[in-house]
Amino acid sequence: MKVGELVEKLKRLDADMDIFGFADDEQVVTPDYIFRLLDIEGVATINGEMKRERDQFPTLHPGDTELSKKIAILRVTIDF
Repeated sequence: MKVGELVEKLKRLDADMDIFGFADDEQVVTPDYIFRLLDIEGVATINGEMKRERDQFPTLHPGDTELSKKIAILRVTIDF
């Protein structure tokens, strides 16, 4: 998703509502929880190269390379 798309979707919501993310990927959930809530702690930008490791897990390598680009990131936590 691009920043503009997210902004447009958020504009449709009540500005005073709380907002959380959630993840239901098998790497995040546990037998007791079918999904995990993610509290958004902050927003920033970072230069880096988005890639998949040998195990195909998506990751970001911070820094400047020919494949790097500036991306927006949300800092999230599973605690609220």
